[in-house]
Amino acid sequence: MSEFIYDKNEILKQTNGGLEVIKHLYPNEKLFSGGSEKKPTHFNVGFCVEETPSFIIVPNTLGSDCVVVKSFKTGDTYTCFSLVMEEHGKNFGEACKWIAESLGLTLKGYTVKKGDFEFKDATPDQKVGETYIEYNKEVSAKELAVLGPLVGENEIEIFKIRSAKSVTKIKQYTNHAKHGTCKKQLVTVATEDYPILIYDYGTWQKIYQPFGKYTKTDKNGKTTKVDVRFSYAGKKPDNYVFGLDSLIDYYHDEWKFNHYDDEKETYEKFKNVIIAGGDRDGLNISSLGYPVIWLNSETAKLDDKTFKRLLAIAENVCYCGDLDLTGVKETIKLALSFIHIKIIWLPNWIKAKKGKDVTDFTKFSYKEEDPDFVKKQFTSLVYTALPARFWEEKKTKDGKVKGYDINNEALVKFLNYNGFYLYEDENAKDDYEFIRVENGVFERIKPHQIVNFPLQFAQKKLLPIALRNAIHRSPQISDKRLSKLGKIKPTFINSERNFQRLFFENEVITVGKDAITKHSYKYNTNNVWKDAIIPHHITLDKNKSFKIFKNQQGAWDIDIYAKDNHFLNYLINTSRIHWRVCGNDPYDTQINAIKENDLEPEEESKQIKEVLKKRNAYRKENKFNLTEKGLTPAQIAEQKLSLINKIFAWGYLLHEKKLDDKAWAVFAMDNRVSEIGESNGGSGKSIMFDKAVKYIVRNYKYINGGNKKLIESDFLFDGVDATTNYVVFDDLDSRFPFRSVYANITGEFVVNPKGTKAFNLLFHESPKIAFTSNFGLYSPDDSTLRRLLIVPFSDYYHKKSDNNYEDYSPNDDFEKNLFTEFTKEEDNDYFNLAFEAIQFFLNTTTKIEAPNDNVEKRNALQTIGTDFKEWADGYFIHEERINDFIIKTTANEDCNSKLKKTLSSHFFKKKLQEWCKYHGFIYCPPSKDYTTTVSKTGAVSIRKSIEGTTQEILFLKSPAQARIIKDNIQKIADAAQDDDDMPF
Repeated sequence: MSEFIYDKNEILKQTNGGLEVIKHLYPNEKLFSGGSEKKPTHFNVGFCVEETPSFIIVPNTLGSDCVVVKSFKTGDTYTCFSLVMEEHGKNFGEACKWIAESLGLTLKGYTVKKGDFEFKDATPDQKVGETYIEYNKEVSAKELAVLGPLVGENEIEIFKIRSAKSVTKIKQYTNHAKHGTCKKQLVTVATEDYPILIYDYGTWQKIYQPFGKYTKTDKNGKTTKVDVRFSYAGKKPDNYVFGLDSLIDYYHDEWKFNHYDDEKETYEKFKNVIIAGGDRDGLNISSLGYPVIWLNSETAKLDDKTFKRLLAIAENVCYCGDLDLTGVKETIKLALSFIHIKIIWLPNWIKAKKGKDVTDFTKFSYKEEDPDFVKKQFTSLVYTALPARFWEEKKTKDGKVKGYDINNEALVKFLNYNGFYLYEDENAKDDYEFIRVENGVFERIKPHQIVNFPLQFAQKKLLPIALRNAIHRSPQISDKRLSKLGKIKPTFINSERNFQRLFFENEVITVGKDAITKHSYKYNTNNVWKDAIIPHHITLDKNKSFKIFKNQQGAWDIDIYAKDNHFLNYLINTSRIHWRVCGNDPYDTQINAIKENDLEPEEESKQIKEVLKKRNAYRKENKFNLTEKGLTPAQIAEQKLSLINKIFAWGYLLHEKKLDDKAWAVFAMDNRVSEIGESNGGSGKSIMFDKAVKYIVRNYKYINGGNKKLIESDFLFDGVDATTNYVVFDDLDSRFPFRSVYANITGEFVVNPKGTKAFNLLFHESPKIAFTSNFGLYSPDDSTLRRLLIVPFSDYYHKKSDNNYEDYSPNDDFEKNLFTEFTKEEDNDYFNLAFEAIQFFLNTTTKIEAPNDNVEKRNALQTIGTDFKEWADGYFIHEERINDFIIKTTANEDCNSKLKKTLSSHFFKKKLQEWCKYHGFIYCPPSKDYTTTVSKTGAVSIRKSIEGTTQEILFLKSPAQARIIKDNIQKIADAAQDDDDMPF
């Protein structure tokens, strides 16, 4: 517990309005010009890197109650407190403490506790390694108060405590920065506020400096944690147990004298001996009236020999540990290692007061007017202490065991210590379920696994057969009794804005904005469901696979370092949206030329095969090449952006945390513009959004998107709960109504499971969503586009069609199925690449869109429809009505008559706007030749007086495009009349 109390105004008062703090923070910066502190000058700070310093002390705040520093670059202002908070990543309270300790302030009667320290030459007779202690005559009341409110003469006597004036250690230096080779005295002198206490055992001493743990800061602002609370003089015995010898002496002498049973002619044992967690806890337990021991250090372990010595002198051996995470873990470990030890659990209310141990409990509970109150409180804790041993022996008068009883309370403790709990989920079908927890890993289990565990434990420990039979027969260990098991309400927070935690078989990986770190489950303090653990032994790769950055033009760019990462190479090829320019079109031209030569079929086939052989050689040579020769810089930039868009989307889906400012659903589609209604497919979308994401995200919901009545299902999200991280709609139908899932993307997630009531998942609890589709978006509005992160895929991987002579899949590149046939090394490559993708996403602030020309064209085609496109191509282009005034109703009526359907004015206009978008025409641009109006919904209308009547008209602009498009349409029409079969 910290005894520090800060006062903001007092800090400012003692530091000249904070000026001394600023000077201490920036000792190497010139804060003023001239010889006085009247003319502030610009200086650098550590938390903001600038080519030209912009920070300066505001002149008119000098001499005031609070000095202010301003950044003229950002306009932000800072006090000494906010500067410390920024430089050292502290909150306000921590900043105040840092200032007080660094500048040695006295606040509200509390002085930073540091002993007086001397560093001087040693005398010739002083030996290196020796420690010299100068003692006070007695331990003062103030020194005892540091140890605990009731610690007194009894503890001084039992534990041989003395007060030191000073402690001198002799050290030899061979390369001291200032003194070179020398023998020095390191002298620590106690002060009124910095006591030094000694456990004096004659031939050796334990030196205890209660306030020897603190943080110091050098002149450069570098902080170092110091912990000199414990040290030794002389040769300490191995595995020394503090208090044990005194306890045994006390038992053999005074205790025997007062506790002899004349009738039984035996000496009574202590009722309870308590094992404490450390020095101060032990002294406080002793002051509460209990025999106590403690081990030498936090890492020391209780051994069987010591435990047997304790059992020889005590009826009950108890342990009282700390309530922090480490303390609880060590307590449970001890309880299961020594199953007869009774565990004293401190009340949880002390944690609310930032306490954790017996010393804190004693301080919080002590009442000066009633000193016995705290003793009574602790006695009740000792009285209700239970061991992990869940049985009690029934004995005859002569002490022989005649049977066993099951202790229900101890049984619950035993099962809890072994990780068995009740877990309540308000959205589950049952009121509760059974789980087991080990090192933060939660596993759902069946009742019989718990019922059988005590017997399995007894069998493993070779406990008596009679006890095992008692366990077999006991109705206390049954399904019905399990409802009494302790409950647990865990949190599963493994993702926040700036990090994502991933769990593997051997390590826990934390991906942060700046670093990727690992730790073992032994030190895991985070919760995870067992089925979310990725079945792989991860090894972190120090080498990066890529680097994404902004180039000199401010555009996204990427450098590729890894050459043999299969998934990265797959992402590269699916991003090569211009692969046909060099890798296909030149060879198609050659094949078409061969076909025009009217050759014999065998010769034609032979020549075409030779061309395809050359094409395949080129493809192999440029297999994973984003920057192949022959592409323009603009085309290369588009391919790079397409790859970056995929990495961004992948990292987004692997980052579990849903953020209001990054709330999207990923929509994967084909980049190639095809005929209306044509499904390209085979481009590899499912590999990324089905296999790849699910390789990491273990709890997901897969939905077959090809069902046209999908959205009508009452149980669409059956199986989704708060543990579900990902929902994927695979192979989505072309007319899927995205508006129906708006709420699931940016708001609460409604789940209607089969067989139980519906429930809502809050936004931050709900899964992220992805869609894959072989079609474009039908009639996408701004609301839909705002909620989607569109990821287009090149047709580098493709099915055989009129545009392709053969199937080409990732198997052809990698000669194996991705993921299902990965080696362990390839798995490891994939996971490390995933860490980098997540890290890249964490460092972004806005959505990274892919090149969208073809995306917009595909979406436009999906909205237009085949019939309307054919009519509009003929009406506006063939009949040359581009760049001309057309009465809207006339065009609308012509369309309806040709299509033999009725398009309302609204839908006619919408389809026409999408048609213009597809061909690159400008729909009704503003002009002085007519009147333009825009409705509340954003619909544009133009009106013009024709033959004396004002009518709504159409004006589609782009005469240069019209000729090109007309020629292209004619070529397509001519090609359609050619019935020659393709050779492959």
